[in-house]
Amino acid sequence: ETRKDLAADDERIQLFFRLADVAEHRLGNTDTAFRSYQEVFYAEPDNAEAIEQLERLAQQGVQLHEIAALLEPGYVERGHWEKLYNLLTLRLDVTDDSVDRLDLLRRLADLCLEKLDRRQEAVRWYGEAFRLDPGDDMMLSRFEELAAETGEWTELKSVLLGVAVGVEDAERKVLLWHRGAKIIEEQLVDPDQAETIYRHILNEFEDPDALKALDRIYTSRSDWPSVEASILRQIDVAEFDDDKITLWLRLGDLYRDKLDQWDDA
Repeated sequence: ETRKDLAADDERIQLFFRLADVAEHRLGNTDTAFRSYQEVFYAEPDNAEAIEQLERLAQQGVQLHEIAALLEPGYVERGHWEKLYNLLTLRLDVTDDSVDRLDLLRRLADLCLEKLDRRQEAVRWYGEAFRLDPGDDMMLSRFEELAAETGEWTELKSVLLGVAVGVEDAERKVLLWHRGAKIIEEQLVDPDQAETIYRHILNEFEDPDALKALDRIYTSRSDWPSVEASILRQIDVAEFDDDKITLWLRLGDLYRDKLDQWDDA
C-alpha cells in the first residue's frame, strides 16, 4: 500500500474507534460498539486496542460468542492459554445447550491438563463433562486415571455416585456404584460408607459382586454372623455348582472355626 492508502486506513480505524466510544458511552449501545471494534479487528487482527476492547465487552457478556469466534484463533496461535481459558469459562456461563456445554467442558479440561498444568482443575472439568455424558467410557477412563494421579479421590467418588443416581440403565448404574464404593473402601478407607453403598445395590439388585464386597468387609471386621448371612445369600444367587460347592465349604469352615457350630459344620 502507498503512504496515502495507509493514512486512509488509519483514519478509517480511528473513525471506528470514535464511533464505538460514542455508541457505548453516550448512546448506551454496546452492540454498535462491538460492530465498530469488529471492523477494526477485521482491518488489523493484531490491533491491541481493538483486542482489549473486545475482551472488555466479552467480560460484560456483549456478543460473547461472536467475540470468542474472533479472538480464540489468535489466542491459540500465540499460546495465550490463560486468556483462552477465561474466554471459555465466560462462554460456559451463558451456554445452555448440552452438546455445546459438553464441548466447552472437554476443551477446558484438556486446556488445564495439556497447556496450563492445572491437573486438579482438569479433574473438576472432566467430572462436570462426565455428569453431562455418563455413557462415555473413554472420558470416564481419563477422569479416573487423572483423579488417581492427582489424588482427587473425593471428587471422583462424588461424581460417580452422583451420576449413578440419575442413570436409567441398570447395568451402568451398578457399575458406577461399584466404582464409587471401591474408592471409598480402598482409597478413602471408609468401609462403613462403602458397606452402605453395597447394601443399597442389593436393595435394588441381586448383585453377586456386592455380596462378595460385603463378605470382604465383614470378614475384615471379624463380624462372623454377617459373613454367614452373606455366604448364604451368595449361595442363593450363584449360577454354577462349582461356586456353590466352594461357598458351602467356606460356610462349613466358618461354622467350625469362628461360630463354634459343629453340628452345622
